[in-house]
Amino acid sequence: VVSSPVAVGGRFLVGSTDGGLYLIDTDGRVMQRADVAASGVQSSVALGADTAYVGSGDGLHAFRWRT
Repeated sequence: VVSSPVAVGGRFLVGSTDGGLYLIDTDGRVMQRADVAASGVQSSVALGADTAYVGSGDGLHAFRWRT
């Protein structure tokens, strides 16, 4: 993992060099995983109102979530 985690409610989003964006709980359990890019995540996650943004070697990726 090369990115810093970002808090989202009681959970955290973090990107990994394996190309995944992970939502983890406070105990470190993976709640969800989204495939971002085979080249791996190369930036920390930035949050908008309902969208998470993360960069990879392939470009900028946006993920929306529902509350």
